[in-house]
Amino acid sequence: MANKTIIYAINNPYDFGIGYISKKASEGLLNMGHSLNLIRSDKQVQDSVFDESLRRIIIDHLQKGQKLDVLHVWANHGHKTLEYLSCTNNPPLTVLERASTHIRHQSRVLHEEYRTHIIPGNVIKRMEAEYDLADIIIVPSLQARNTFPENLRYKVRILPFGIDTDRFKPIDTKKAPGLNVGFVGCNTTRKGLRYLLEAVKQLEAGGLKINLLLAMGRVPPNKIVEFYNTLDVFCLPSLEEGNALAVNEAMACGLPVVVTEECGLWPGFDHRNGIVVKPRDVNSIKRALMRLTDREKRAEIGKRNSSWAREKDHSWETYAERLSDIYQKRVQV
Repeated sequence: MANKTIIYAINNPYDFGIGYISKKASEGLLNMGHSLNLIRSDKQVQDSVFDESLRRIIIDHLQKGQKLDVLHVWANHGHKTLEYLSCTNNPPLTVLERASTHIRHQSRVLHEEYRTHIIPGNVIKRMEAEYDLADIIIVPSLQARNTFPENLRYKVRILPFGIDTDRFKPIDTKKAPGLNVGFVGCNTTRKGLRYLLEAVKQLEAGGLKINLLLAMGRVPPNKIVEFYNTLDVFCLPSLEEGNALAVNEAMACGLPVVVTEECGLWPGFDHRNGIVVKPRDVNSIKRALMRLTDREKRAEIGKRNSSWAREKDHSWETYAERLSDIYQKRVQV
């Protein structure tokens, strides 16, 4: 495998979400021997400002005659940069990573839920232009890939996120009496929290003791592992995702999960890992939680999930290896 000179750009300085993903990816690429220039903002800035800054960095890099094999940029961060490179001679391979579904699919889902348009039209237009300009588009699940139109799928590659099992693992914690159900998410509407809240409300009215524990916003790394381990069941009834990191982390901590297919599940996920419910379906969530009141069933699924997460196929090292393989060749139209 030939090592590459890579500029990897993302407008996110944080150690969670896509910022965390980019950190793990860059660490893996460097460990493999690639020459990597990681460009991140010191703080969240307007995407168009970041894009213009990246474009100038690329122009300066090329005008100095410096080698560049690959530009890897996250979606909504590189329209002008990709546009510039498309007009140059012998441009580098351009890779666009999209952590979620196609922007129009995401917009439709959010519009259905909020009853108003949440994603501005200029953002949709900019991201669709990026899809057209990039040589390769990376998404984290088959669910995400299937939201792209047929004329783009030839360039879409599926790359599920990894799991840090040194960090996310079962630990001994004291659990409260009853069924401890947990939820992790920032954008609670997109992640279907209101349907979980209603399901729990109805189950409690029927006499079932449930402790619903919520982790919303940014949670310190040491606290989130403790949080998972206070739970009996993890539930993420998302309406739209790419490949929900929280589901992977909960499974690594030995939890059965209640999820929708919209969570962008890992290949091979089935009833042995948890229960798949329909999005926006309170009754489906209620039935799943009722099934998981069985302590032995929870223990069986949780033990399997902890082992599953530790398979090499699900590691961040494998993520970086697959990403490196994607860099090796251009898509043939």
